[in-house]
Amino acid sequence: MVECGELLRVGGRAPRKVDLRFVSATNRELEAAVAAGTFRRDLYYRLAGAVARLPPLRERTGELLPLAEHLVRQLAQAAGRAVPSLSAGAVSALGAYDWPGNVRELRNCLERALLLSPGQSLAAEHLQLRPAAAATTGAVAAPLGLPLDKVAETGAVDDAQIREALQRCGGNQTRAAALLGVSRRTL
Repeated sequence: MVECGELLRVGGRAPRKVDLRFVSATNRELEAAVAAGTFRRDLYYRLAGAVARLPPLRERTGELLPLAEHLVRQLAQAAGRAVPSLSAGAVSALGAYDWPGNVRELRNCLERALLLSPGQSLAAEHLQLRPAAAATTGAVAAPLGLPLDKVAETGAVDDAQIREALQRCGGNQTRAAALLGVSRRTL
């Protein structure tokens, strides 16, 4: 009945007029899930009225610094502090990091840095980002020293490498499997 602009409440006798919009978000490719039969086709078409695809932060590097500056301003004002600047080292560290947690992770990182910073400048050490050698080299170092993208060539995938790949991909099993060079089912 919602499609008619009306709904009948439980126990109600007469339909009520409603004006509803559903907004949903996912990190899954719903079209592929529909094709694979793991997501209901009718539900997909009900939700897919207007689809906005937002690429992950790591693919929008040009937006990273302005977004970080905006978030620092917002967080500092909320904390009642003067707005600190980002040091050159902090800017470099932000750009080198892969941001698997996207904007939420960036916001949390900047909030933590704001709390840890005693002065008017946020330095790289205040960000507490783990080394991002993988972001600059394109390879992820596996716990045993073997780059994860080379694991498939050797056929040696152990639990530690799987955990590392999952952590690197923010828990996304499809991306972790691709990084390891194995199928999602094998992962």
